[in-house]
Amino acid sequence: TSAGQAASLLARALVEQGRGEEALAETTFAEEHAGGDLKTTITWLGVRGEALAQVDLEDALALTERAVELAGPTDALPDKADALMAHARVLQAAGLQDEARAAAEKARVLYVEKDHAVGVRRAEELAGGAQPEAVASPARSSGAIDDVDLAGFLERYIAAWQGDDLE
Repeated sequence: TSAGQAASLLARALVEQGRGEEALAETTFAEEHAGGDLKTTITWLGVRGEALAQVDLEDALALTERAVELAGPTDALPDKADALMAHARVLQAAGLQDEARAAAEKARVLYVEKDHAVGVRRAEELAGGAQPEAVASPARSSGAIDDVDLAGFLERYIAAWQGDDLE
């Protein structure tokens, strides 16, 4: 459903800010409200894997491997690339640098094919050995986005969506 997809995307933003615990909560909501939507499932699996990478690498790897597996047969290039990037970040957190770079390179190729400039840059950074901020440190970033109440926004969005008041 839309609520599940919104929660999975919010979780992605939270994990990229290093807010793993909040991201985990959103992935639970996304899982419960995915309604069988493959895109939502691929996203929450990858995000949950990244969020867990700091505390449980075995589960984190299993989740991101599943995301890559589910995305594989689809024609959704950004979803495939995002799943590969989540897996690459977890591999990197596990100290498997060569495997992480290989996954990031596969993602880069898909991002290039889709002309996804931000994805290409991030994949190149990881493939080149740079460690993404969210995996490098569980601390929150100091960017202005931290001042945005993302959880509050999601709650308002879901309430509006459930009430069909999206104007």
